Formats: sequence, C-alpha cells, structure tokens
Amino acid sequence: MTLHDALKLTCVYLKKFIMKPSLTLIFSGIFLAFIGHSIWNLILIFRPPTCNVGDICYTSYLNKKPPLDLLVYLTDNSRSKGEELVLALPNFDYNHPIERVIKLELSRTVRNNGSMQIHTVIIPSRNKKDLSLYEAKNLQDSTYLFGTLTQYMIPKSATFNLLQETAKQTDIKPATHIKTKYAVMMCNDELNIPHSGVPMEIIGYLRINHKKQFLPILIHDFLQSRLRDLEEISLETKEAQFTFVYNPSSIGKFKFMTQMEVTFNNFLTLGFTEKDVDEVKGVFADTNLYLLCATVFIGSVHLLLDFLSFKNDVSFWRSHKSMAGLSARTVMWRAFSQTVIFLYLLDEGTSLLVLIPSGIGTIIEFWKIKKVLKATVSWSGITFNTSTKETEEEARTRQYDEESMRYLSYVLYPLCILGAIYSLIYQPHKR
Repeated sequence: MTLHDALKLTCVYLKKFIMKPSLTLIFSGIFLAFIGHSIWNLILIFRPPTCNVGDICYTSYLNKKPPLDLLVYLTDNSRSKGEELVLALPNFDYNHPIERVIKLELSRTVRNNGSMQIHTVIIPSRNKKDLSLYEAKNLQDSTYLFGTLTQYMIPKSATFNLLQETAKQTDIKPATHIKTKYAVMMCNDELNIPHSGVPMEIIGYLRINHKKQFLPILIHDFLQSRLRDLEEISLETKEAQFTFVYNPSSIGKFKFMTQMEVTFNNFLTLGFTEKDVDEVKGVFADTNLYLLCATVFIGSVHLLLDFLSFKNDVSFWRSHKSMAGLSARTVMWRAFSQTVIFLYLLDEGTSLLVLIPSGIGTIIEFWKIKKVLKATVSWSGITFNTSTKETEEEARTRQYDEESMRYLSYVLYPLCILGAIYSLIYQPHKR
C-alpha cells in the first residue's frame, strides 16, 4: 500500500467517524468543552480590571506606598477580660509575607468551652503607641478584619489496642479547639478600578475615603485554615500558641478566594462534611494558576474516564452470554474486596469525590455476580436458572479456575491470618 492509499483510507475512516459519532464521543466532547469553559472563566478571574480614559476611577490607597502599621488583638467571651494586643508591627513591609508565633494565656472561660476572637487592624503609621481596639479600628483610613481563633467541634476519635485496653462507651461531646495557624491576606496590587466595572467579588470589601481611594482590602485566608491545625483545649490547657500569617495578594487571587469561600459554604449546605471541604482546600491552597488549571483538567478527565470505564464494563457483561474464559471466583473476590474498600472509605469519612465512584464500582461488581450465578432478583426473592447446560468451554474454564484458586489459597490464607494477628497486637483501633 502506497502512502497516498494509506492517507485516503485514513480520510475515509475519519469521515465515517465524524459523520456517525457515538453517544460516548458526544458526551465526552460536551464534558471536555464544559471543563475548558470553566478553566477559561478561572483565567478571567485573575485578570485585573482596567480603567480607560474618561472613566470615573477609584485608585488604591496603596498606590503611593504609604507606611502602615499592623495590629492584632485578641478577645474572648468572658466578661472580665478585655482585648489584648498580641502583635504590633509598626511600618511593616506589606509587600512580603510575614509569620509570627504568638504565645497566649487562656482564660478559664475559653478553657471551659468558650470562644476567642481575633481582630486584625491595619492603620497609617503613627507615633502613638498602645492604641485600644476601639481607637485603632475607628481611625481614619484604617482597615479592620474580625475573625474567630477557636472552633467548636467533636474531638478526633481516640484509638486503643484490642488486647491491652477495653473501649469505654462514652458520649463524645464537642469541645473548643484553637486554630494553631491564622492567616490573612491583603491585596497590594497597584489598581485603578472604574466605577462602572467594580468586580462583584470585591464590592462588599471596598471602602472609599474622601479622596476617592479604596482602602486596603483585607480578608481571612480560609484556605490555610485546615482541620489538621486545630488543637483541642481542655481545662488543664492554660497556655497555647498560634502562628499569625500575613500574605500579600494580587487582585485575581483575592477574587478567586472570595468565590471559593462562597462555593465551599454552598458545599456545606448541600450535605458535604467539613472533612470533604478540607480536602478540597488542600487542592487549591498554595497553587499557582497554571498548576490549578492543570489540576482541574486532570481531575475532571480522571472522573470522566472512571465513568467511561464503568460504562464499558457494563456493556461488556451485558452482551457476554457465556462464561468461557472468565473466572467466576475472581468476580466474587473482586466484589468482596471492593465492598471492603468501600466500607473502609465510608468509615473514614472520605471525600464524596472518591466515595461515590467506589460505591458505583461495588454495585457493578455485585451485578456481575448476578450474571455469573445466572440469578434473577425479584420481589418474591432470588431464583437461579439451572436449566442452561454448561458448555465444554465453560467446563474447562471452571476447571482451570478451581485449580488456580486452590494454588492461590496456599499463599492468600496464611497472609490474611498473619495480617490479622499483626493488626490485633500492634495496630491501634478506633473506639
């Protein structure tokens, strides 16, 4: 065959492929187009607004590089204790990240399942020291951010050794946890925002002074507030410490952060757990735009391939009428192992993005068992079709299957027993 003939044949097949696309191809194309559109919208978020000639514009207070002071106060819900200034950074460099470890004494109210609030204030640099919280946040051109330093939640489940301890059936009550890391971010871009084109994501954070300048935009970096950074507080915990983190930010990242906060709150209202949201935070935290787009694309394609594999698996077993060349025992073992994996993921509270595909795979494996056993499930019960005679190929396959599984059991059963003994002696288990 010449090169011309090969190209001609290829064109014929491509023409047939394009003229008669399959449902899978159409669905995959629509899905990939949706992902591409989502990535493009993500890129648009990171584009700063522009102010054209003749527009009414608001300029950033930071455009002229003014000196600023950073003040951090703590309060709790006790009546006797007022605010405490725990961090003061005069004339701080707001164009570079800052980390400070802050030690504090906990009041009895906080130790007794109380709460603690954190107040971040950015003010123009001044000579006067020891400003109260009220004075600082009410100064002209000051920026104020309120947040909570504690979280009320159920402690992590304790573990015990099955041979050495006995689990006590006690009611696990929620307790106060302190955030060992609290992060804020401020937009430090040189910006000129048109009055008619203020991004929707930052409208609620804009404060305009008499010079038509918008004051520094400050927000809590909630992506860095992770469940692993929570530390339980008991009555015996008299001292604690946390790390205060300041990060400069572009306007694009600020807009992205506000959108993600709204999205995560919607996740919680839809039934997702805090652990689900925390895992998604790990994907977006400290990730640049290009890596973020690649992560979204690869994760979406992986999810698409999962469901396409389910579709092809179901199509194969629906059209396959004979068990010749197929191991019935392998199908049963896969159903058993898939069930164990699904129950483990369910017990661990794994993200729904992982749990749902695993559950679908488990259902498909049990459906395969129904096909292998030639069973019919109805409201009256389960019936087996014993009238179909086994073919010679199926009998030979069953013989090889029994022989191979017998040899495999010589290794599999001892390993399972040894693994169970090791877990019984050395591994901790949940109460």
